[in-house]
Amino acid sequence: MVGNPQRVPQLVRETSSITCLPTTEWQARQQSSALREVVRITEEMVDIAGEGEWERLFLLQKERDEKLRLSLLENTSDSSVHRISVEIRKLLDLNEGLIAQVEGAREELVNERHRSRAHYRAATS
Repeated sequence: MVGNPQRVPQLVRETSSITCLPTTEWQARQQSSALREVVRITEEMVDIAGEGEWERLFLLQKERDEKLRLSLLENTSDSSVHRISVEIRKLLDLNEGLIAQVEGAREELVNERHRSRAHYRAATS
């Protein structure tokens, strides 16, 4: 190794201290932007659920969940908490609507299945 081997622990300490710096305003804006993207994807998911495109909904959910995880891994500064909480509230409201749509569609499928069984039994009797 070239250089001073005794300097390596010092470099590691310096490098690790860089990762512990408080969140900057730029990072807060990036985090807020990422959360807005998560909200946009969720709005799209609500539309897709209304159309009954379940495979596409599943794919978007995976994308949304990954973006949400990544955006929430960022350190949050005190100055950005309000901005982020607004986006999270929107996301929660959209999620409730999405869940209601999916539950309604599920109930329709169960009812349709029962009707199909009844028609089948009547036809085979």
